[in-house]
Amino acid sequence: MSIFENDFLMREIKDMTKLLGNVFLHRKESEEIEEQDLQDEEYRKLLRQLKKKLEEQQYREAVAELKDAFQQGSMEYLTIALYCFDAINAHEENELAKAGYSRNELYNDLSFISEQYGIRL
Repeated sequence: MSIFENDFLMREIKDMTKLLGNVFLHRKESEEIEEQDLQDEEYRKLLRQLKKKLEEQQYREAVAELKDAFQQGSMEYLTIALYCFDAINAHEENELAKAGYSRNELYNDLSFISEQYGIRL
């Protein structure tokens, strides 16, 4: 993948998370989230687990866990998902590659999540 394709995907992912955040969560930019921001203990636990995986650069595993935890229509879930996608997208391509994940996979995974909320990208 060329650097231009990579930059394009990076911007697309950022724009998609911003769009989903605007439409469903009424926020303008990606936000850091903390456990106390979430009402449900199940989501607090999920956030802890995902943050740990992200710190350990286990991006593929974090997204897989995120998909497994999907709950139709949950705004807390969407808040966590957008946080994770933004956090992963912020990494350089070589960091993603070292972890066995690609920006193209990230784009596809974000597309899957957005479709669950009725937005086809």
